[in-house]
Amino acid sequence: MPASMTGYGKARAEFGGGAVEVELRSVNGRQLDLSMRMPKALNALEDRVRRMVAGRLRRGKVDLHIYVDGLAADRETVSVDAEALRSYAESLRGVAVGNPDIKDDLGLSFILGLPGVLV
Repeated sequence: MPASMTGYGKARAEFGGGAVEVELRSVNGRQLDLSMRMPKALNALEDRVRRMVAGRLRRGKVDLHIYVDGLAADRETVSVDAEALRSYAESLRGVAVGNPDIKDDLGLSFILGLPGVLV
């Protein structure tokens, strides 16, 4: 783990008809203080992104900005695969019931971030 949490990084990825750009700035801090800005269309992924950042950084004041070009509502339709969502929820709750030490804190934003739920 680096001793200093001061830094800046920027990356851009092109995809069919658009691009995603991620910009991260950090300064030293005693604990992790993450602020994020991203398009509303990606709000369902916010918890997942927070966990990813917290898994890599322990401390610092971190500003994360995600920009998406080509994410127009009229270009693509997003839908929920209700069967996949139901299957994940049942499976995960079944694990929690069989293991009383596991806290059942499933949220919709967590399940929507699992593969195959958002189509």
